Amino acid sequence: LLETRPGSQQGEGPPLRVVECRDDEHEAERVAGAITHLAEKHKAPWHEFAILYRGNHQSRVLEKALRVARVPYHVTGGTAFLDRAEVKDLLAYLRLVNNPDDDAAFLRVVNLPRRDIGATTLEKLGELAGARHVSLLQAAQSDAVLGQLTGRAASSLVGFTDLIRELAARARRLPASELVEELIRRVGYAEHIATQVKEPALRERRLENLKELSEWFRAMQKDGAAGDLAAQLALLSHGDRDDPGNAVRMMTLHSAKGLEFRFVFMVGVDDNTLPHEGSLAEGRVEEERRLMYVGITRAKELLSLSYAKRKKRFGEIILNEPSRFLKEMPGEDLHWSGRDSEQDAEHRKEVAASSIAKLAALFGD
Repeated sequence: LLETRPGSQQGEGPPLRVVECRDDEHEAERVAGAITHLAEKHKAPWHEFAILYRGNHQSRVLEKALRVARVPYHVTGGTAFLDRAEVKDLLAYLRLVNNPDDDAAFLRVVNLPRRDIGATTLEKLGELAGARHVSLLQAAQSDAVLGQLTGRAASSLVGFTDLIRELAARARRLPASELVEELIRRVGYAEHIATQVKEPALRERRLENLKELSEWFRAMQKDGAAGDLAAQLALLSHGDRDDPGNAVRMMTLHSAKGLEFRFVFMVGVDDNTLPHEGSLAEGRVEEERRLMYVGITRAKELLSLSYAKRKKRFGEIILNEPSRFLKEMPGEDLHWSGRDSEQDAEHRKEVAASSIAKLAALFGD
């Protein structure tokens, strides 16, 4: 997206490259692609990269793009999408559908939403499963085991195991994104959230997360990153990173104060986000200008500035203008992508050469 050297000790670098994107998903994909390109070009570890944004709500679409691109990341000062309770619940269902021996997934969802399967029943089920050296799901499907439980508990377990069996059959025919949607309907998870979460805004965010998980799977299918449920679940797993500390840092501009990174990507540099529209309404433009300065000065070597022309908000499409703070910067210090065909062509040539080299290395040619 951009290559510039803001640090005065390194001398004056080339103009800052500012990228206009179609929407926030396109922006996230461009950022993920630029990070993978720069990591390869400079042989740089992931922890030397940072993505900065005005508000935590901007992280979700970026997380999806990074996960599809197989780039490890860590969210500072917020909850990562895959760590949110409702997302973990649905993923546990999918893990159990994919692997009937996953006892941890079984215990997370067997009584969620409530099925009148209490702790006493689960303790007894665990003892019987252990005695037979089988998984909890297998034990719950055994007539011999069910016969040793109360009638009500046994009936609830039968309903649960039937549901998992049916979803497993559907998983062999449906794309994972559609399986997620069917799972939400079959277990009544949206209704579960509606009864458990009374605060309207929080309830709406959690319901949006259910839809977003389906979009994550759809993005992986579209990208060709994974072909079946097992492969996609593996891609979403946090356990596939050799070094959890070696990850792209994602954080708000407020959280970035006092930190420095070799490569910094500032996203959402538009006049609705930075400066934030609430601050504009309250006359706090100077505070927003300081945040912009904080972001720019976090970069030790390379910096990226990008914004989306369109964003969806409350079901409506909002048109964005570049941040007024970009217009305040000297024109000679900025290179607007798409406005200089020669520089753009050179940048595309470099990225293409990097991709070809990567393919050559992959095939040993």
